[in-house]
Amino acid sequence: MLTGNEKTCGLAIISWRSWDTLIATLESYRNLGLFSHFDRSFIYFQDISERDRQIAAQFNLACSGGPKCGIADGMCNAATELATDFVLFLENDCPVIESADDVMHQLMGALNHLETGAIDVMRLHSRLHPGEAFSDVRKYLRYYEPQHPEPCVDLTTYQSEARHRRWRRFFKRYNLAPSQGPCCLR
Repeated sequence: MLTGNEKTCGLAIISWRSWDTLIATLESYRNLGLFSHFDRSFIYFQDISERDRQIAAQFNLACSGGPKCGIADGMCNAATELATDFVLFLENDCPVIESADDVMHQLMGALNHLETGAIDVMRLHSRLHPGEAFSDVRKYLRYYEPQHPEPCVDLTTYQSEARHRRWRRFFKRYNLAPSQGPCCLR
């Protein structure tokens, strides 16, 4: 439905237990009207149970599952089950926090890049606003410096922490005491 041509687009959710979290996540997708934009929506449950099937039925979603096999195999199993040209993978613990317009804009942009062959995979995830209590900005910034900071986000706290960590690594590498460095490390 998203594609506007003969190609099909499916939505796959990988889940393992955490039923209350899954329900909250699925409610956010339903409230956004997300399911209606896909040719097929589907949940792949690892260690599928009767409770899993009930939740899928509650949201009118197809489901299947198997033994716990990890995220990569779960994604492969879900994509095989969907049998669509394109697949959007969602996690069972990440409700939508963006507006419907923003979600559709991002999905259409990603799909356009995929259809033209410009990319093979698109990851839709905010670096600086990764979600409420689902990811840690500080942890992310420990590994990746923002190339183009968003103007509405104050990074000074994070940059200060990153500077502090760099000094700590420096002192550790050269076996120096923190008292030999800047006063902020004492």
